[in-house]
Amino acid sequence: MPTPPFRADHVGSFLRPKALIEAREAYRAGTLDAPALRSAEDAAIRDVVRFQEDVGLQGITDGEFRRTYFHTDFLLQLDGVEEAGGTQVKFHQHGGKALEYAPPVMKITGKINHVRDIQRADYEFLASCTTRTAKVTIPSPTMLHFRGGRDAIDAATYPDLEDFYADLAAAYRAEIASLADAGCRYLQLDDTNLAYLCDTTQRENARQRGMDPDALPRLYARLINEIDPRPARRHDRLRPFVPRQFPFVLGGGRRLRTGSGSAVQRTGDRWLFPRI
Repeated sequence: MPTPPFRADHVGSFLRPKALIEAREAYRAGTLDAPALRSAEDAAIRDVVRFQEDVGLQGITDGEFRRTYFHTDFLLQLDGVEEAGGTQVKFHQHGGKALEYAPPVMKITGKINHVRDIQRADYEFLASCTTRTAKVTIPSPTMLHFRGGRDAIDAATYPDLEDFYADLAAAYRAEIASLADAGCRYLQLDDTNLAYLCDTTQRENARQRGMDPDALPRLYARLINEIDPRPARRHDRLRPFVPRQFPFVLGGGRRLRTGSGSAVQRTGDRWLFPRI
């Protein structure tokens, strides 16, 4: 399977077609059952795959058409994770209009554990629709820490946060290994939290949740490093910052293109971190 080019294939989600929006609304209203919704999603995914192929993309996504949020649908399938409230964010729209938004916060109520394949069936359907490289996007593991902090992690279950990080990394390794076993060779992590750390308000919010915004990038780099299921690739010599979205290339022994003008840098045979 060819390694996809990284210069233009960082697409994850696409705008949903009207038929899919209507199907999801009918499902929420109880007038459409789960198999019918899945069928509507399948049809929309086939269409968006053809669109991507027609414009020349080599890394093909399902448009995230099966998701409600980019992170909750994935994270809530881990044992020990529940949804609780939101963290307030304000966006400035075109024309200066402000939009306030409170994306959901995940709460840790028990031991984190990977008990089932999460993205494998979705990947396998996507791969069946294209002869190009099927790409999966999943939320960064940092999504289970940044928005809630210590208060969102049950202290009786995890009195020591190092145990929380270890269980979270193990759960991600299991999911990534499952995807690799299914044939996935292009996996992208979506991490909005590192971008939030560039915002003065969000940095102050992090302090109020008991976190040091200057220390979080290294903590998160370590956590992201630890989710790689290939032990030989994990190491402790971390770069201080990681971009919002970046890919894993799984299996095949291939290396990403490196150099001063490339998307990534390499240190010996060890972990590849994208450039900023």
